[in-house]
Amino acid sequence: MGWLKIRDGSQSAALPVADPYGEVYLSRGQWWSLCDDKLINPIDANKQTVDQDWASYERIINKLVIPFHLGLAGKYHSNSYAFYGDDDAHKTWGEVVWERKIGTVLKWADAYAKVDDLTSGQVMRDTGTGDQDLLQRSGRDPLAAHYTLRPAAQSGDGTVPAVSGAAPRGKIKLCVGHKDVDHEGAYKKKPQMLFALWAVTRIVYRAKETKMAYVE
Repeated sequence: MGWLKIRDGSQSAALPVADPYGEVYLSRGQWWSLCDDKLINPIDANKQTVDQDWASYERIINKLVIPFHLGLAGKYHSNSYAFYGDDDAHKTWGEVVWERKIGTVLKWADAYAKVDDLTSGQVMRDTGTGDQDLLQRSGRDPLAAHYTLRPAAQSGDGTVPAVSGAAPRGKIKLCVGHKDVDHEGAYKKKPQMLFALWAVTRIVYRAKETKMAYVE
């Protein structure tokens, strides 16, 4: 919970609170929404089927994605071994943080106009690369605000943060973090190759304790 953050000086908001699907992935038309409804169907150049496309997206999430996630969650084969990248050299997004950019003097003086609701706002400009200009409100007054997406800051493998890679720990035989691991090339270096080979030998060895044991 709370991995999508919006910050404005000392103010902050964090989502999801309880339901990541309803609060984040199926949230349509918000300036921070993860899915832009106009980008779902690139074939529809004139954007005539946006509503139908969004309805299809909702069905996929509700009928396929959520049941799949719930059926898979927390289930590991007991005779499993895993490694993951845990390296500050491969920064990863464990949190997605939008931060309002304000002048240094105003920031230190805490005299700038604060946003009433960080999660609301009309997009005036979106670069598509982590910069947005919004029309928000401060009290009864309109407020122009600029937000930037903070760079990846968590240790990981460049794709999966270490906190997620470590999720199986305590539920399987062994789960260890490795330095110098990038996501795509995780098995290209000798330490990880040796770990995988060792893990396979342990898995095969324990087969004799199961119904798969070979009997001469």
